[in-house]
Amino acid sequence: GAGVVRADYDDMDSLCSAMKGMDAVICTVSHAVTIITSSDAHSEKFESLKEKGAGVVRADYDDMDSLCSAMKGMDAVICTVSHAGFGKQTLFIDAAIKAGVHRFVPSEFAGDLDVPEYRSAEVNADKIEIEQHIMEHANKGRITYTFISTGPWTDWGLTSGWLGFDLKNKTVEQFYEGGTHMFTTTSLRDVAAYTAAIMRRGPHNPSTENKRVRVCSSQTSQKEILHLLEKNMDCTFSVLRDSSVDEVRRSLVPGSSSWGRQYLHTLIFGGPGGFDPINKNDFKEVQTESLQDIIKRVTTH
Repeated sequence: GAGVVRADYDDMDSLCSAMKGMDAVICTVSHAVTIITSSDAHSEKFESLKEKGAGVVRADYDDMDSLCSAMKGMDAVICTVSHAGFGKQTLFIDAAIKAGVHRFVPSEFAGDLDVPEYRSAEVNADKIEIEQHIMEHANKGRITYTFISTGPWTDWGLTSGWLGFDLKNKTVEQFYEGGTHMFTTTSLRDVAAYTAAIMRRGPHNPSTENKRVRVCSSQTSQKEILHLLEKNMDCTFSVLRDSSVDEVRRSLVPGSSSWGRQYLHTLIFGGPGGFDPINKNDFKEVQTESLQDIIKRVTTH
């Protein structure tokens, strides 16, 4: 069988995230791994993965026959498109079914969409639509799925600034409710390790078939992250604002460039972001990174 990893090759964050996780997937699954790309860009990155044993094929993301041809003979598809590409996943799923793929892992790798506050959030509407689409097909026996919930990505969230910590200017954009709310988070290395562990069990394994798998590296708070950053960087950060969730939500402008991220922050840092990673102990073979090690790594590179 073969696993497929797909990234949004028009989006550098998605590409880099997929690339960082590929080493773990290639090295630890028994399946052959093939990357489906729609572009010849970033060829040097693909070459390094090909040296590790991955295959690379090109397909037209808007063409059913092209996608079906690329997926032929594959047991599982792992989709890693960014938010801009979520809508394309309905076609990816339909192509996977036509190609005879058994398992499809949609691009979630974030909050637990079974939690009502997450499921009702407008910012997650595209993900919900994809879930409903594949569940409808799964209920008819056409394909199976695994939803992987990880919370925000710790290392990427810190280095990119997505989590609101500016490592260069040593500031915190916003504390929610004093920064003490606990939330679940996973490093990119561990996202890849858990995904590989799921794939190693095979696409016909009932423990992950048509289920949501909830995993994490750690459960922490904004305050704990701030403490560890200051300790490792030997400096003091400035917290620019400290507000309640209600205050922040009242100030948001729907459709603005920052609206989606800030609304998700209210869920993560002040809402149900600390979902219980009930499946973590099901994957004892995954040696997760500690929060201390993750922060040490991102502050020394």
